[in-house]
Amino acid sequence: ITDSTSQIGDISAYATLTGSSNPFRIGIDWDVANNREIVFEYEIGAGNHNSFTGELIINVQKGIELSGVYEGMLNLTPDKYYIITANTVFDSLIIDPGTIIRINNDVSFFISSYISANGTPDSMIVFTHNGSGYWEEIKSVNNTPLNFRYCIFEYGKGKYDGIISGGTTIEECIFQYNTACLK
Repeated sequence: ITDSTSQIGDISAYATLTGSSNPFRIGIDWDVANNREIVFEYEIGAGNHNSFTGELIINVQKGIELSGVYEGMLNLTPDKYYIITANTVFDSLIIDPGTIIRINNDVSFFISSYISANGTPDSMIVFTHNGSGYWEEIKSVNNTPLNFRYCIFEYGKGKYDGIISGGTTIEECIFQYNTACLK
């Protein structure tokens, strides 16, 4: 914001404001950190009457948002910032070493065909929360085998079957800060 005060204009109680294309615009720099809360205090006045005050809070969610159903093969690479924001189904998923996947609170993701999550000892794949809270689970659909190698799983809480369920192979992985076990 270039000015700490913005005045939109005067209108009567029975009129609408017209002729103002962008009476209030907020621009956020591209390099603002993820999960940063930006707080604006506002005051709305009406002539000689009492004014209303409050806060407008914007929570920056910066990254590539993943949600819904993804058919075919999807490849996640470490040069991007991934956030799974809602329950999501992936047909086939390849996750490159060094990739960090942030998962919103109470969100699960499902694999219907194939997953390759093969990190390396010096470039592990991380499944973690997006800011705070605990994500639910990674689950196989149709008992599809899930293969994880050199991965870190943190802040998962599990639902019915633990944080990872289905025909699963887990090798050289780290589990920390979780509230549920594997099944």
